[in-house]
Amino acid sequence: MDLDNLIHKDIMKDDRWIKMPLWEQIGNIGAETARMAHWKKKGNKKQLDSAWDRALELIDLTIYGLQKQGCPPALKEILLYRDVLCDWAGDFGIYGEDGEKLVKYCTDIVLMHRK
Repeated sequence: MDLDNLIHKDIMKDDRWIKMPLWEQIGNIGAETARMAHWKKKGNKKQLDSAWDRALELIDLTIYGLQKQGCPPALKEILLYRDVLCDWAGDFGIYGEDGEKLVKYCTDIVLMHRK
């Protein structure tokens, strides 16, 4: 993986992101998704696109880590989340989801694992 072009260079040092529990990765993805929802609601496309780039990078780093682990079942789930996120952010309307539901999905996973 080319670390030079990453937004989140620091989290890939020493495979820190990959070593992080999946639920924690999803929590970080959810935080970027929440930022996306905020900026989309405000109508600020520049900030929305910036948060979208960061969210996609975190998702892609998660996908990379899951592939290194031999493609566990979670890979399918994160790929679907990526697809739904892009559908919502790009206003394509294929899945009909909204930002609040996407944030809740991530939050629910974090809360389930923190107990």
